[in-house]
Amino acid sequence: MEQARLEASKVDGIRRELAVALGLPADSTVRAIQNAAQEQAFRLAEENEVYVLRRALRNVQKSLNDALKEPALASVMEDGK
Repeated sequence: MEQARLEASKVDGIRRELAVALGLPADSTVRAIQNAAQEQAFRLAEENEVYVLRRALRNVQKSLNDALKEPALASVMEDGK
């Protein structure tokens, strides 16, 4: 019985730490902690997706800029006309 109380106390302490880490009051309910954790997970996934899209757009922009530059060989040939 004492062991169960010690384990419950540990779990409660971890629950309090998690609540505070998520920006909630230490005495938040498990449901509130769960909701906040899910919201943060969504935001992290969303931020990652934004990062991936921004990187892809930078690559496209670089490719377009490179494609619009006049090739060095073409400019040499025009100068030699």
